[in-house]
Amino acid sequence: MLLVLSCDNKNEIVFVEKHKIISYLLDSQTIPIMVPPPSPPLGIVDTLSAERDSIINLISSDYWENQKLNIAIAIELTKLEIEEISNEKIPIGFEFILSSKRSVLDTNPIQLSYLKPIKKHQLIYAPPMDSLSSNPELRGSFDVLVGVSEICFNATFDKAILSFGKSFSKLNGASYFLFLEKENDNWKVVKSILNGIS
Repeated sequence: MLLVLSCDNKNEIVFVEKHKIISYLLDSQTIPIMVPPPSPPLGIVDTLSAERDSIINLISSDYWENQKLNIAIAIELTKLEIEEISNEKIPIGFEFILSSKRSVLDTNPIQLSYLKPIKKHQLIYAPPMDSLSSNPELRGSFDVLVGVSEICFNATFDKAILSFGKSFSKLNGASYFLFLEKENDNWKVVKSILNGIS
């Protein structure tokens, strides 16, 4: 299939698809990361068993699946660090990221009014990082902080790669390289590679 697009059409497609992808990720990737306390060494009285068991039960429940969150989104897209992905981890069909034929990376800021998560999360622009560092109380004004990189599309705009980070607290966050595919006008993650945790 040959797809010929003018610059204006290409920019419009990238803008629309970028916001569709981010909307989808806000629903599917913002479930809190909860890690139960580790089991004590053998022979030690387990004083945290009730807490650990309650967290394990909460993790396995569908409680988080339907939560509406207050999500703070960094307005600026970060740079997609392609060189951090080893070639052997790139799924088949996503090799375009290694070539100069990949679509222009979109670096335009996110527009909250174009994000349409199904769960109807409350969306706000994230405060600047230096404000969060100097004023820890700001973290209490939202449930999760989200950052997204530039999105790299293939030539037919049905595959995309980006980095997605989420932070629920100072020491409860992670970032991933996500490989997405579009089917029937819906995006889905086909592979996720952990990039870092906090």
